[in-house]
Amino acid sequence: MEKQESSMRLDKFLKVTHLIKRRGQAKEYIDSGLAFVNGHPGKPSTKVMVGDRVLLGDPVKPRIEIEVCRIREYCPLAEIKDMYKVLGQGGFTLPMDSGDGKDER
Repeated sequence: MEKQESSMRLDKFLKVTHLIKRRGQAKEYIDSGLAFVNGHPGKPSTKVMVGDRVLLGDPVKPRIEIEVCRIREYCPLAEIKDMYKVLGQGGFTLPMDSGDGKDER
């Protein structure tokens, strides 16, 4: 049986959930001031837990706001949507990978 984690770094959560494809990109995105956890500016090392709200983008015009539903070290693509619930979406495209098909692990 898989062990359920109680918290995870914000940069890793964004990578595991594929909200941002690579952990390095997630770190840059967060360091740019575009990630908030429970209304506070996030850092890559900010711990997220079940029930936390994560907002990506400018707080005035957010790209997406989610609620953390589950924390897992690894998640198959088919189960990613179980890890968060979308609360709002601005219709913008989040930074993703370059399309070269390589994934950071």
